[in-house]
Amino acid sequence: LLMTTTLFAPEAHGLQTVQRRLRHVTGVQLRNISGLPTSSCYLTYFTIRTSDNIVYRSDIVTCYQNACWGVVNLPKWKDSLDSRGSCLIVEVFVKEVEEAKKTNNTNTFKVHKRYIVDLFALTFIGSSLAKNTALLRGSNRLVLSLRDCWYSTAQDGVGGACRFLRVDSFLVKTMYSLTSLSRIVSVGASTRQEHTHLDENFTVKSHSERLHECERVRSRVAQLRTKLSKLKRINAVKAFKLSETKHKRDTKDKDVSSKFETLNNCILKLNKLKEKHSTTNDNYKQLLHHVAIRQAAIVLELYSIYSIKPITSDLCSIMGIEVPNSSFNDYDDNEIAAALGHIAHLVVMISKYLRLPLRFPISPYGSKSSITDDITGDKPQILPLTPRSPKMQFEVGMHCLNSNIQQILEHHGIGVDDLKATLPNIRKLMLHLFEFTRRIGSDTASSMA
Repeated sequence: LLMTTTLFAPEAHGLQTVQRRLRHVTGVQLRNISGLPTSSCYLTYFTIRTSDNIVYRSDIVTCYQNACWGVVNLPKWKDSLDSRGSCLIVEVFVKEVEEAKKTNNTNTFKVHKRYIVDLFALTFIGSSLAKNTALLRGSNRLVLSLRDCWYSTAQDGVGGACRFLRVDSFLVKTMYSLTSLSRIVSVGASTRQEHTHLDENFTVKSHSERLHECERVRSRVAQLRTKLSKLKRINAVKAFKLSETKHKRDTKDKDVSSKFETLNNCILKLNKLKEKHSTTNDNYKQLLHHVAIRQAAIVLELYSIYSIKPITSDLCSIMGIEVPNSSFNDYDDNEIAAALGHIAHLVVMISKYLRLPLRFPISPYGSKSSITDDITGDKPQILPLTPRSPKMQFEVGMHCLNSNIQQILEHHGIGVDDLKATLPNIRKLMLHLFEFTRRIGSDTASSMA
């Protein structure tokens, strides 16, 4: 049992009071914590008990030597709690921060100190702790805040209970003395005499004065009646304007309702048009789908007509003529010119059936075919597709022809690994279209099934 002493701060006065109850506790601090390693950081909280029940549990704070908790919010307690008592039990729990990082279980907190506090046996410190640090000496000193002042428990084995609350001297107001009380009595007597004199003067007022007062009242009433009549006329005008405004508003409401009905009819028509448009769009998509299938079939027929066959993985032939990808030095010029004429005509037919304009127009004239470059220069340049022509013009013409083939492949979403592979790129397009028609055929058969 820790009882506190009556060692008061200087310039403090004792006041008899009963304002030392559990409901008046607003804050708790623990100063000069001892019994723990000073180099460690701790987590701590406290509980307040009355007999066997825990009535308050504070938040967990971090501390070294002094533990400062938040405000004790007593008005938020349950209504069934009796907060009129002046004796309470404060228990302080601690745990090292390093241990808290390993586990979050609150059961690992240990009881550091247990205080049995009598609120009528506390040492007054003052309204501020910073100004009275001398009274906070001693290890494990528990400090409580009652209202706006701070109090602490006494040192062990010193002091007893005191039935007086200690406050600062500047907060004390002097009671009334006997002289001041007699002065108050005399002032009250003079006030009563003055009221009596006023009543006598009112009773002896002359009859003429009363008549004048009645006349003033009647004239005031007449003025008020005139003002009332004016206000009535103004209110009548306002009521008429209000009725006109209401009539206009009703007319506008009718117009808005009619427009709203017209809008609903337009929305219905729009929905019908949307349905019709969706049906037409579906039919158009189906038509485009059939057109794509037919275009792929026609292009595949061109593949069979021109008889493009693979010789190796990077080399193909057209109409039985082997066409290299880069160098034409070891081949017959006439055969290469004829093969390039077949390739030019094949590319023109593919672009025609797919309705895809070529970037570089081609003139398919057999072994004397040519291609026009109207992009790079200021004037269109006709480039021959025959090895017998100048080497520079022939290479530029082959580049333009391969660019047209790349354009067709990219139109179908096919990437080109080697731009100079002329026939392999065309064969890649044919394989893509063949796979497309085969997939469409299997989907159609499954849908019909």
